[in-house]
Amino acid sequence: MSAGCKHAIAVLESSSSARPQSSVVIDFCTPRLERLTEQIVEQLSRHGGAVTRRTVDVGDVELWRRAARRAGRALNVPVRTGVAPDGSKVWVVAES
Repeated sequence: MSAGCKHAIAVLESSSSARPQSSVVIDFCTPRLERLTEQIVEQLSRHGGAVTRRTVDVGDVELWRRAARRAGRALNVPVRTGVAPDGSKVWVVAES
């Protein structure tokens, strides 16, 4: 689970045997991370290798940055991500 994403639950699995119950953690961030990655791949391709978003529109800044780095790997392009000094914007730029 990402450091920024806190959307997970533990589900207890019951067992009819004498073994103790086990739990499975369901991470709701993975589908969101995958969707964000796809969106950022498209945006990087369309906008010449640079994308800027307002943090209020992004929500989870660390998840967005993680998706941006994954988008760079998907495009086989090194990228750099960052947050504006005042925290108002998040950005990703291709370094090639």
